[in-house]
This record gives sequence, C-alpha cells and structure tokens, in this order.
Amino acid sequence: MILQANPSRKLSLVGRLGVWALVAILLPLAPGWARNPDHQDGGEKGEPAPAAGQRKADTEDESSDLEALKLEAEFTAREAELRQAYPSLKRAMGELEQAEAEVKAVRARAFAVRQQLAATPEDAGLRDELSRLLRERQVAQERVARLLPLRMELRERRMQEMRQRAEAFQVAQRRSSPDTQRSVDVPLEMRREPLVRYSEVLWAEDATLWVWGQRGRPRAALLVEAYPFPTEGEEPLWCYVMTSLSDDLIRVEQSGGWQWSSQKPGVVLRPVPGAAAPAEAEPERLSQMQQMAQRFAVANLGPGYGRQRARLEPVPAHRYADPESGLQDGAIFVLTLGRRPFALLLFESRPAGSPSPSWHYALARIGGGVMVGLLDDREVWRTTNGNPDYVGDEYWCLEETAMRAQIRQQKGEHATPESERRRQAIERRLRMERLQRQVDRLQRELDELKRTPMDEPGEGGRQSR
Repeated sequence: MILQANPSRKLSLVGRLGVWALVAILLPLAPGWARNPDHQDGGEKGEPAPAAGQRKADTEDESSDLEALKLEAEFTAREAELRQAYPSLKRAMGELEQAEAEVKAVRARAFAVRQQLAATPEDAGLRDELSRLLRERQVAQERVARLLPLRMELRERRMQEMRQRAEAFQVAQRRSSPDTQRSVDVPLEMRREPLVRYSEVLWAEDATLWVWGQRGRPRAALLVEAYPFPTEGEEPLWCYVMTSLSDDLIRVEQSGGWQWSSQKPGVVLRPVPGAAAPAEAEPERLSQMQQMAQRFAVANLGPGYGRQRARLEPVPAHRYADPESGLQDGAIFVLTLGRRPFALLLFESRPAGSPSPSWHYALARIGGGVMVGLLDDREVWRTTNGNPDYVGDEYWCLEETAMRAQIRQQKGEHATPESERRRQAIERRLRMERLQRQVDRLQRELDELKRTPMDEPGEGGRQSR
C-alpha cells in the first residue's frame, strides 16, 4: 500500500542502488586507489610496481615532452610570423628585377637618342628626349640601389638554411682498430663553407655542395638542393644527394633519425696512364692536373634526355694534401650539366716523399641517371641509374619526404620496448636541439626584418618587412 501510494519512493530506492553500483565500479579508478602498491599504474593486483629508476625515467621523459612542446609552440608562432614577412621579400625581388630591366631599357633608348643627336645636334626635341631618359635612368638606378640589398639578404638567408640542413648530417669513417681488431667509427668534421653554390632553372633555385673531412681528401660530399614550391611564400621542396669519397666505409646519421652506411668504398684510385711525374712546385702540379682533366669526359644517359656530355669546370673546386698519410697533392674537379654538378673527378699525387710519386685518379657520382666516364675516349667508369629516390652502396639521392617515410619504416622495423624507449629519448633530445636552433635562427631573421623598412610594391607607405 505504501509503495502504491508513493511511487516516487520506489524510484528513489532503485536510484540509490544504481548509485552504489556505479561507485563500486569506479572506486578502483579513483586517484587514491593508485596509492595502493598492489595497483600502481593501473595494473592488476599482484603485479610489481615500477622500480624507482623507471619512475624517474618516466618523469624525465614527461619533462622533455613538455619542454619540446613549448619549444615547438614557440617555433610555430614565429614561423607563422616569418611566413607573413617572406612573401614581401619575394615581391621586392620581383620589383628589383623589373627595375633592373627598366634601367637596361632606358639605357638602350638613351644610346639611340645620342646617336641621332650626333647626326642632328641642333634638334631640340631630341635633346629634351635625352634629358627625360637620363632622369628616368636616374630614378630606376635609385630603385635598384634601394632593392639590391634584398637580393643579398635572401641569398644569405638561404645559405644559412642550407648550412643548417647540411650540419644535421653526422658522418663518420669506419676504420679497423689495430688494438682491438674491431671497426671503430671516427667522426668527420664538416667544412664550414660549401665547395660549390649554384642555381639551375631545370634543377634547383638554390643549391650547395658540402664535404666532410678537414685533412687530406674529403670522405663524403653532400648536395643540398631547394626546389621552388608551387605556392608563393611556402617553403621549398628539399632534396639531398650524398656520395662517399672514402676508400673505407662511412656511416651517416641525420638528426631526424635517418641512417645509412656505405657497403663499399666510394672511390678507387687508379694510376693515370701516360702521365708525367708530379712537379716539384704546387702551381706546376695544378697545371698538370688541369691538363690531365682534359683527357676525361663524363656522359649522362638519363632516360628521355639521350646522351648528355657533362662540362668540366677548369678550376678545381677543392685542393688538399696530407703528407703524413702519403698524399702530396690532390684536387677535386666538378663536371656539370648546365650549372648542376653531376660527377666529381679526383687527382692525387702519391706517395708523398717517395723518389717516384705518380698521379692517380678516381671518379665519383653526385647526380642521378646512368653515367659513363671516359679516359681518352675509352670507358673506365660506369654507374647504374640513381635518380630519386635511390639508396645504393656508396651513393644515395632522396627527397625530404621520402627520407621521412624511410625513418618511419626504420622505426617500425626495430620497435622493441627497450630500443623504442631509448629511441624516443634520443629523438626528443635531438628534436629539442633542432627546434631551439630553428627558434634562434627565426628570431634573428625577424629582428633583422623589423629593423629594416621596405616599400611594399604598389603602396605609398612604408612598413616593416
């Protein structure tokens, strides 16, 4: 009778039972429950709690994560600000090219008017026309003088970026230790300045060639190429080409996690047939190497291009020596298609201090396609096709997107719990270092942009770049 008279009380009892059941389910998940040693980290009863060292490592990993996220957020904000300023620089470069074209056009018209005045010096209309053209030339030259520093600024900014990308690669030479009878990796230092810098309409808007090794012959060479992005103001597409110049094996590791080890020597030195003995004086030896280089030719047999003969740069890109290792003199010549390096030709005088040193040569690739090396019109060297994305025994050529894909694949192949934890810790550290370098670089560039005003094309006012 009571339940029928007061149905709300029946619902209240049912509700209370439901609440107690829910509490019984959620209680083990409450924060206080984790203080029970038998249930730490959400484990089942009876599972051992993590060791103190493990908890400390987890705390350090979380701290590293937070620091990396803060740096990444700061980098993202500053990068967005820089991306807004970068298109104005690109537009200013277009204005500079237009101003330079105007100067050339005015000069041509003024030259024609001067020739007419020489024939009819009394023509007042021609004198007025010449005066007007000279004023126009002055105005155009002032525009060029104002905008010319922007070209140097963009070149310097891109050089800094290419240098940082090259520095992200660590190269080591693998040598046999006589003491332990085991192979050891000897780190190599990258040279601060590139051997070559070029731009090529068909290949890259800006590119540089870097080498590793301070003494004697460089042991590795890397091309860093920036391809223009379809959308104005966006970052370019990047491509990397590395070749071994070592007679030993080398190992390469990129800060993002990409790794590569050569499977055979990059160069094999052979005597130059019929070459005279190396001269005593260094200038004379340079002349000898230049004469020997004329005997060599490299042809690219790339698909769809037929047989293209590379052009030999007459001046070597790099001279080197190391008498302690028996190297009296050496040089690297570059062979190009257009302005892009495709092959490297090396000459070395060995052994130093010997009564009868002799000249040796070697060829190394720095471009894709099938290449053939000729000495006195006789084939002495041939490569397989190595266009992107290619990874070989002594050479590789990868776009940045393909490199990232290979990094992910490598991580998937070696995903054991222990190695994964170590990999994540190393990756966090490298990531923070890389982000910090990028933040510092962007901050310097932004400070420089804000200090220097620039007229926007088509606007009368001045604003910060």
